[in-house]
Amino acid sequence: MRGLVALAIGVTVLSLGAAHQGPAARAQDNPASSKGWEFRAVPIGPDEKGATETLNDLASEGWQYVGPLANGLVAFRRIAVPKEHIIVDVSATPQSVAPGEKATIVVTVRAGDRSVLPGAKVTVSAGGGKFLENATTPFDPKATLQGPFSATGTTNEKGQFTTWWVCNPAAPGYGLGVQASKAGFTGGKAEFTIRIK
Repeated sequence: MRGLVALAIGVTVLSLGAAHQGPAARAQDNPASSKGWEFRAVPIGPDEKGATETLNDLASEGWQYVGPLANGLVAFRRIAVPKEHIIVDVSATPQSVAPGEKATIVVTVRAGDRSVLPGAKVTVSAGGGKFLENATTPFDPKATLQGPFSATGTTNEKGQFTTWWVCNPAAPGYGLGVQASKAGFTGGKAEFTIRIK
């Protein structure tokens, strides 16, 4: 009887975990060739600072929270991806901008095993606005800011490529398309939306 109760609890926890969606911090395509999920049991510990660090590290590697396990362990999952496939993550600071306000866009490129990929070629494009040459490129926030509509570069030792984008006039939001490639890997792409205040 106890075995049946434990099994029922385990199935319930996994079902709830499958229904739970992690924070939308990552913008990536779901690889068509993925064969399911990989799971990991992690000891989180009672220290708030250490636990937060562990959770941030797990999130950066694509792990999603599933639920608690016995003995202080927590279950996480992520889509299983072949190592030779590229995964693309995109973030913007700030996530929403006013017309004429600059956004910093960071693209992180990883292999399927979530190791960072330095030296990958990245192209970020938008249907409007203007990509700046660097963080200090001057621009008039009240002028018409249209074109160039893309920025290209290579990832650094942390697997990151950074670019800067502004727009004026502005639509309610702009979709960014990102493509990444590197010799020996299957290219990856992602989409990301910058909202306009």
